[in-house]
Amino acid sequence: MAGSDFVLFSRAFSPAYYDQVVSLCVAAGFHPEIQHEARHWLTVLACVSRGLGVTLVPRSLANSGFFGVSFVPVEESGIESVLRGVWLQRGDTDPALAAWHATVVSEIAA
Repeated sequence: MAGSDFVLFSRAFSPAYYDQVVSLCVAAGFHPEIQHEARHWLTVLACVSRGLGVTLVPRSLANSGFFGVSFVPVEESGIESVLRGVWLQRGDTDPALAAWHATVVSEIAA
């Protein structure tokens, strides 16, 4: 990816992710040539599909089926993302929310 134009998720909206991508590139021996920044993942992918650059995205986007974009796995980096769940707290118990919460807690504990 060295020498390629990059499209990145904007540092203003996700400084940790932006810094992780730059750190990965520097560790690989180059500094990314950041040409475009976007504040939505779909915009990042749309820019890539239009030939405006390359990007590194979370693995979860590989199944997005975004037309005209190839997702190629890269070697493990050791960098992990922090995932947070947010929901509206209310007095009633929503069975779907309770099931989701139990699954998240179970996966985190594993």
